[in-house]
Amino acid sequence: MRATHRLAVAAVIAAVTLTAERAWAPFHIVVVDQVFFGTADCPNAQYVMMRQLAPQQRFINGQKVTTQNADGSAGGDFGTFGGNVPNGNAGDAYIMGTADAATLFGIAMDQQASGTLVLPDGRVCFGQFAGSAVDCLAYGNFTGDNTGGGSPAVAPQLGMAFVRHGNNLNGDDATDFSLEAPAPRNNAGQTGTLGQCSGGQPTPTATVPPSGACVGDCNDDHMVSIGEVITGVNIALGNAPVSSCEAFDPDGSGMVVIGELIQGVNNALSGCPS
Repeated sequence: MRATHRLAVAAVIAAVTLTAERAWAPFHIVVVDQVFFGTADCPNAQYVMMRQLAPQQRFINGQKVTTQNADGSAGGDFGTFGGNVPNGNAGDAYIMGTADAATLFGIAMDQQASGTLVLPDGRVCFGQFAGSAVDCLAYGNFTGDNTGGGSPAVAPQLGMAFVRHGNNLNGDDATDFSLEAPAPRNNAGQTGTLGQCSGGQPTPTATVPPSGACVGDCNDDHMVSIGEVITGVNIALGNAPVSSCEAFDPDGSGMVVIGELIQGVNNALSGCPS
């Protein structure tokens, strides 16, 4: 009887312990650290990288990376983590990305994405805790609810990643993030290097537009006219060469993408940066 009793008690303790471990699965002291939207020749090479701000924030099984459209309405899920990750030191990362992103950067994704990110205006969020997203990044002309995130960051640029400035947690996406060269890192600590798209075409080198540069200012008069915006549209459509207005190609990719057109339009409406 005593042996049977001990076995029963052990079984109860094991069940309680297992239930408690499942119930307490921390993943909420985490920030979105990098978001990459692909390159001009590899537009499906996308990733979202999170960083743990405290130890053991690695119990992410079932947590999603979700997207929102420009007006705040729900977009498709970027993907769902299918398991926890092993490394949980403060500063460790985990990353969800597409198969093309894994090929482009030469590292394994901790979770392969099943969807795509929203361009050019939207929001991306990680996880759900206590009824709210754990952390989000709004960008471009996002007009939905961005509680806790302040003003949206600038519009994305293909070939560039939104990168959080160190430990900036000011609650303002516009100042916490900047467009920089991508540096994805997985939970194993491997950092990817921008390489070739799976189609074999070389990926343009990501560059940051010069400080004070005015996207769309073709004649360098520090303003963007409607005619210059039309020129930019024609370049984007392939009806005019980039050489007709290189100011619409600040990253030197040899093409004009939607984010650059939007920057030009914004400069036409609000004036060039001082």
